[in-house]
Order: sequence, then structure tokens, then C-alpha cells
Amino acid sequence: MKKLLMMGTTPTSIELINMAKAQGIYTITTDYLEPEQSPAKLISDEYWMISTADLDALEKKCREEGVSAVLAGISEFNIERMAELCQRLELPCWCTPESWNAIQKKHNFKRLCRENGVPVATDYYLSNPPTEEELAQIVYPVVIKPVDQNSNTGMSYCYNREDVIKGCEYARSLSKSETLIVEKKFSGTEYMAWYAIAEGEVSLLTFAASMSQPGYPGSCYEFSASDKKNLRNYVELYEPSIKKMIHAAGCREGICWIQLFLEDDQVFYALEMGYRLSGDMMCLPMREAYGFDALQWILDVALGKHHTVSDLPATFNCNSEKSICSYILWSKSEGIMDKIRGVEEIAALPGMICRLIAEEGSPFGQYEYLVVFAFSAVDHSDMIEMVNKINNTVEMLDHNGNNVCIYFDDIEAIRKVADADCAHI
Repeated sequence: MKKLLMMGTTPTSIELINMAKAQGIYTITTDYLEPEQSPAKLISDEYWMISTADLDALEKKCREEGVSAVLAGISEFNIERMAELCQRLELPCWCTPESWNAIQKKHNFKRLCRENGVPVATDYYLSNPPTEEELAQIVYPVVIKPVDQNSNTGMSYCYNREDVIKGCEYARSLSKSETLIVEKKFSGTEYMAWYAIAEGEVSLLTFAASMSQPGYPGSCYEFSASDKKNLRNYVELYEPSIKKMIHAAGCREGICWIQLFLEDDQVFYALEMGYRLSGDMMCLPMREAYGFDALQWILDVALGKHHTVSDLPATFNCNSEKSICSYILWSKSEGIMDKIRGVEEIAALPGMICRLIAEEGSPFGQYEYLVVFAFSAVDHSDMIEMVNKINNTVEMLDHNGNNVCIYFDDIEAIRKVADADCAHI
């Protein structure tokens, strides 16, 4: 019997464990957390209390127990450890330490983009501390972030020199590197392009716009929907360079996504690349709407199945019948979750996929995921109807009785993205 080791717990980890168990694979989850704090352990056949940072102990245990496959969900820390552990154990893995480092370190990614003709934001070099000459070169606003952190950790938006000085101090306080990314702050529409990879070739899975509720941080992207309106512009003018960049990074198999911004100059600028599945669960409606299972794709790789170019799905195009959507409710404040209402009602709707992260009685922080809804839609009216239904049904109350959900209600933004006339494309 094959044994699969899952490193850490995320909602994606749980999806993969359930899928593996349904295929008769023995599952093990490891991290340093007690099972009550690590839900993947509760559904696995076995669990270990070994930290995913302790690769020496994990390597020894895997050899003793005959582990034949290793996976991680979407945790970038755990994926990096997964790649190294697989290399030590000579087990298949969708990424190598080299390919992971090529795209994960932000300065490496920007260099790859420039070398392959992918537009990126203007950036600035700042000493520690910044000199007056360096500060004078900056055109505001800019974003400052560490080179070695993810999920917006250590990031600051800066609108003047005082902001920059504070932002540098903050980023360096959370980083192991003196080097910072200081670059133009984008103000356009955010996009994500997802790809399946086999033998170094790629196929576009979907192309989606990501929107945030006005008045809240842009990093709290709430509503995402596959977009056909700007698809031709992207595919014809930018995708050839994106494909070259992915190949140059050494990505040979697996799943990846590229985060882009479409600015007023109608140029797509690349901001970041993820060599993994995404936290918005878009892979789940993708399976229903387009017939491609991204979870199975990476599980296959871990189990030793070699995908060929002929296995790649047909590339996403404007004639795709449905759009896929993800709606994430974020927390506007921190506190203790007291009551969760309406989630079960929404989850029971036909075609709806729901993953609840918040738990009654548990603490939560400001600007954290509370619940993810994923579904497919035929047009903007369908999307808007579902968003309104969620907004009018779901409540999450803290211990003071305050509803802490950030609701997305920028209906015009959904209409602009989704209401595309494909006939002229």
C-alpha cells in the first residue's frame, strides 16, 4: 500500500487527503500542532508530532515507515520543505528546490520576468537606512515588502518619504535579508492566470479578475471570476513571454499561477508567481465547469505518474461556456467567533462549494479568511445573484455581537468584468 505524508494543514491539504483516501492510499499528516489544531490529522489514517521544519527527523521517519509520496497544501513554508524532503528521499515532486527558489524569491522572479520580456513594476534600490538621494528618486505611491516573506507579510503602502522610512524598518524587522522590494504601487485591476504544466509545456486553465471591497486593503481580494473580456489581449501579447518565463524558471510539471495587474496603459504587469494551488479554491469549480482536476494533477505527480504534453487540458478561451467564481469573506476586526449563521444554507445550494475556516469559540485576527465559497456562473447576472444571496444570508458574530464579515458589494465591478461579448474576440 502506498503511504502519503501530508506536511501541515490547510483546506487544500484536507481536500488532497480525502482524495488520496478515496483511492486507497494510506495517509499521514505531520506538524507540531495537536490534532485539535491541525484538522488534517483528524481525517488522516495516522499522524506524527514532528514539525515540518525538522527535515532530519522527517527523513528518518519516512524511511522507517516506508513513505512513498510527500505533499503539502498551499503553505509556502511547507512546500519548500516538501521539495527538499522529496529530493532527500528521491521521491517525485512537482517542484525542485531550484525551481521553487527561482520564483519564490521576489528579486529572482523579477529578474526572470525582465529576462523573458514580461513587464514588471518600476523598482528602486534603497540602502539601510535610505539616503536622501535615493528617496528623491522615488515616484509615489510605492509598495515595500521583504524579499523572503509571503501573503503580504511585512508589506507597506507608502505615499511619502516618512512612509518609506517606516516601511523599510518594518519590512526588515520581519526579514532575514537586508534586501527589500521597493516598487511602484499598482492601481489597476488584479488578474490571475492559472496554468497546468507537463514536460515543461503549459496550458492556460483559467484567467480571472480579482476584486476587493472598496475601503478595505487591496490584499483582501474578495471576489474572483474568470474573465473573457481581456483574455485575447493577454493571450496574444503577454502569454508567450509568460510561458518563456515559466520554462526558464525550471518548472516542468504541476500547477502554477501568475498574479498580474492591468493598468491604465493597458499593459499587464506581473507581480508574483505561485508554484502551487491557490487559497481561493478556484480549482474546485474548475473541475465542475471545465472537467480538469488540479488537485488530482498534483496528487498524480506525488504518486509517480508522469504527465505528458498530451495530458494537458485544452487551453481556456472565450468560448468556455461557464465562468468560475470564488467569494471569500474576510474579517474586518479581530476577536472571538461567537455565532456563525447562514453558511449551511448557502452550502446546500446546487453547485456551491463551501469551505468554512472560522469556528465558533475560536479566536480570529483582522483581515483573515473566514469562509470561502466557490461556484460557476453563466453570466454576470448569475454571479451577482449569488453574491447578493451570500451577503443577505451569512453572518459571523464576535463575542460582542458585531458582524465581522467584509462583504463585497461592488456590483458594477462584477458587471464590467463578466459582461463580455465574445462574438467580437
